[in-house]
Amino acid sequence: MSSNHTEHYSLSQWEAEDKVLRTDFNEDNEKIDGALKGLTQSRNCQFHCITYKGDGQLSRTLSFPKRPVFLMIVGSNTNQCLVTVRDCPNASSHGAGVAIINVAWSGNKITLSYTSHTDYLCNQMGGTYYAFAMLDANS
Repeated sequence: MSSNHTEHYSLSQWEAEDKVLRTDFNEDNEKIDGALKGLTQSRNCQFHCITYKGDGQLSRTLSFPKRPVFLMIVGSNTNQCLVTVRDCPNASSHGAGVAIINVAWSGNKITLSYTSHTDYLCNQMGGTYYAFAMLDANS
């Protein structure tokens, strides 16, 4: 039987003179299993990635399977990076230049728009872009 236990989950910690018992391992495994189950049940976001080709337009709408709460877009052929969070009316775009992009949130969709320079919008004609989003798992 272990003479010490961890602080947070009271898992067994043995001293050199302690007798190691199978029941200690079984009890520890039950505690770990319960803690992992709690993590999966309390999950509040999901990660979602999409790839798209730029169409050269001054606005771009992206659709997701659930309500997005965070979005980051990077291009494979540009150093531009666009970032925004849920309900913020703007996105910050950095790379070859810096720009504030207009953002409209609607359910599971985000529409990005800018007055010029599709590279700031991450929408240059033919460019490949990668969008990483965190989605509200409860929506």
